[in-house]
Amino acid sequence: MFVPDLYSQLDARQADALDGRILQAGLESGFRATADWHMLAEPVQVSRAALKQLGQDLQLCLDSAVLLSRLLFPTPEAFYRYCGIAEEKLPFLAALAEVGDPFFYPKRWDVIPGADGPMKAVEVNIGLAIAGINQRSIQQVYDSVPSVSPAWTDTSGFYVRRVAEWAKRHPGHRLVVCDCDAWFDDDLNFLQSLQHLLQSQDIEAELVRMSDWEAFAEEDRYGLIEVFNALDFTSMQQVERYLRYQRRVGQVFCSPAQMLWSSKAIFALLWQGVQDGVLGDEAVAAVRRAIPFTRILQAAERAAVLARRAELVIKPATGLGGDRVTVGTAVSDAEWATEVDAGLTSADVFVVQDFYAPASRPFTRLVEGQRFPRTESQLILGIFQMDHAYAGGFARASTRSGAINVMRGAGLGVMREV
Repeated sequence: MFVPDLYSQLDARQADALDGRILQAGLESGFRATADWHMLAEPVQVSRAALKQLGQDLQLCLDSAVLLSRLLFPTPEAFYRYCGIAEEKLPFLAALAEVGDPFFYPKRWDVIPGADGPMKAVEVNIGLAIAGINQRSIQQVYDSVPSVSPAWTDTSGFYVRRVAEWAKRHPGHRLVVCDCDAWFDDDLNFLQSLQHLLQSQDIEAELVRMSDWEAFAEEDRYGLIEVFNALDFTSMQQVERYLRYQRRVGQVFCSPAQMLWSSKAIFALLWQGVQDGVLGDEAVAAVRRAIPFTRILQAAERAAVLARRAELVIKPATGLGGDRVTVGTAVSDAEWATEVDAGLTSADVFVVQDFYAPASRPFTRLVEGQRFPRTESQLILGIFQMDHAYAGGFARASTRSGAINVMRGAGLGVMREV
């Protein structure tokens, strides 16, 4: 893994011009670098061979999780509870479970390049609200930079092909990108990025909240791109409205049930399968290579978890955006005890995962009119899979300790392949 130095051979005017091209490309992609959202000037260059091996391991892990969900739980609802789905949401998920194939949709694995070891995945997210930025314009800037690898994979092609096929079959229909009310503003960068991407292919799409969609839900001549998921519904009436739409239109761009497989409890389930001897040798090897040891946080293990603060991370099974993620190395013993006890007493399921130290690389951050000096930053990659194949990725880098997340100030950039 390598981060090229883009500026060492440039004079001040050339460097400013490069900054302007990167930031302009970000704007064209629907991403606006602000005081809270920085762009990384440099792309991360990652080995294709390493990405191929990781992709094979992670796909085998996901296939194994499906097998374990059927072997180890008497009912689907028991598995939903294990994954941390709240009791009041179980009927929603059960009703939506057969809508589309959740594994047909894009998967993003949050992957830590180890400081002293291989890449390991610490989370997986499935669905449309996880694509980061539309990369095409930004990647095209790097195509003309001599020190950057020429190879990259377009993460957006999957969306464009499916939507373009639908639009061709349904001339005159509205296309609506719909997110839940609670996350609409936080997801706006992605929503606008997807909208700009579709517009680049002459496909017009509206951005709406779920509450706005309800006003025209029973109409016929529109298609719904589902950024929301099963947990975003607030009543069975809403669920039934969506099911009527799905039966009437027959199109699912992204199954609302996909979020089940984004539960961090899936990683604990895989390690349970390893420890119980349920998985075959290839699956066991894949889990050991690709995923840090993970288990459900339980009161019986409180003392051991407290004693190993510097070696562990705790997080809610269904959390988003780094919410309530506690990295043991970033807190004191007292703070760690408080967070562990909060997890144990919470109505939510928490997992405890072995801490995997991320690699540190130098990055330059950009915002409008300002370039921050190249600074060592801890790194996490977003690795995409679509139809079992590697489908590109992006990078997040942070100078802060703890979770590496754009919600917590991490800069966002792209990946190239070598």
